[in-house]
Amino acid sequence: MALRLYYLGVHYRSEMNFTWTNLEGADKSWEKLVKMVAGWQTEAKAGYDQPLSDSAQQLSHQFWNAMEDDLKTPEAISVLWQVTKSDLIAEEKLALLFDFDQVLGLQLEKSQEFASTLEQGSGSIGNTDLPEEVQRLLTHRQTARDNKDWPLADQLREEISKLGYHVIDDQNSQKVEVNHA
Repeated sequence: MALRLYYLGVHYRSEMNFTWTNLEGADKSWEKLVKMVAGWQTEAKAGYDQPLSDSAQQLSHQFWNAMEDDLKTPEAISVLWQVTKSDLIAEEKLALLFDFDQVLGLQLEKSQEFASTLEQGSGSIGNTDLPEEVQRLLTHRQTARDNKDWPLADQLREEISKLGYHVIDDQNSQKVEVNHA
């Protein structure tokens, strides 16, 4: 989904300068978006069916005008971020974002599921996508980190690295990526 978000940030007729750093930035943006949407899903009232406010309708028109004007996806993504920063209620934000997502394909309706996966520290690769040995080492490593056993945590990081995976530590979690070397 991060790659999709990255691609949507560039007009389809423009050249794209792909870098891993830019993709990592898109991944962080996608994670931020998912966490926000998941929070609004938790906060939103079930069965809310009020018409959109004038502000929400204006944002909707901006998004669809950008898409209808030669698929200006960078402008459409800008409107998406405006929605997230707006003072609209959670139900309106969700209605707009889910409507936009019908063409963007970011699977925002699954945000709670994605956010749960991110909170578990699985990062770019879901734990279920990892080999059992790597999963076992990650679990053991997280326990070592929780116990502040840094030498053991470093040793386990090396073992995971030998299996072809790179561990990235956040403050309270760890993410795993496939080594690109």
